[in-house]
Amino acid sequence: MSVEIKVENLKKKYGKVVAVEGISFNVLPGELFALLGPSGAGKTTTVNLIAGIIKPDEGEVWIDGFNVTKFKPQQRDCSMVFESYALYPHFTVFENMAFPLKSNVRKAQYTPDMIDKIVQETAKILDIVDLLNRYPKELSGGQKQRVGLGRALVRRHVWRMTLGIDLIHNFFNDTCNYVLYIHFFPLIIYLLRMLYT
Repeated sequence: MSVEIKVENLKKKYGKVVAVEGISFNVLPGELFALLGPSGAGKTTTVNLIAGIIKPDEGEVWIDGFNVTKFKPQQRDCSMVFESYALYPHFTVFENMAFPLKSNVRKAQYTPDMIDKIVQETAKILDIVDLLNRYPKELSGGQKQRVGLGRALVRRHVWRMTLGIDLIHNFFNDTCNYVLYIHFFPLIIYLLRMLYT
């Protein structure tokens, strides 16, 4: 399900450093939205504010018509793909991808058979079925990237926050929202060409 994301006058300071100063925007259902800027522009802070990882000093975050500004991250049901992959080294690829479905807030929603099916389907889309029993130390950088993306995609019913990666054109559709934050302007041009030509 795709939702609207609305950010209203978000502000965040770290001591005297202003990380985000009054940013406002809407992401319509199914829309690709990119935050573009140099290091220190507030992209990561903005994404973390939307996801609830950090709290704003001022402003509001709305997801699907609900003011979620005071919600905990797990109550917002957002997914992120981290640039550094953030894989659990002691988990197999399967366990890394299944982890979001086994969290305390979701474990009652999914049976082991459902989890297996979701992970297998997602791994097939990402062409990593043959990697499901491997550990992160046994993967290349590109394979780790796909596992990180898979961990976000197993939660299909939520909107996704992702970074620009080589597989991204396969996943943009009208069933979820995507907010990208990108340091490199030519990547925006590349993504737009992949998506719309």
